[in-house]
Amino acid sequence: MDVIYHRLKAQQGISIQPRILDLTPHLEINLYGTDDGICLIGENSIRVDHSLVEEVLHRAKKLHGQFANYLREKIILVVYDLQFTEGASILAREKGVWLVTAGKDATPLVIHQTSDVLH
Repeated sequence: MDVIYHRLKAQQGISIQPRILDLTPHLEINLYGTDDGICLIGENSIRVDHSLVEEVLHRAKKLHGQFANYLREKIILVVYDLQFTEGASILAREKGVWLVTAGKDATPLVIHQTSDVLH
């Protein structure tokens, strides 16, 4: 998580404050944080395939549908991993999900309007 928050601050000047979001048993989100107008939602894993990218999108939509008060005007969808499949990279790029590894960004950071992503 520190890699993600550090990169956001260093590259974009965005200071996301990590938060604990425990909505058990309704929803599990590994990475969550907010800034004044931005919400970060994501997952961390050792190996990522396209299904985890889809899961991040699904969880963000579920959060919007059931717990919209946790969202902000803008949203960053992110997956942090050590390895990723080509399918995960392609889907993440198509959907605007930021794929991050310890050494590099596998896909570009996209800051979405929440309403555009979750409808």
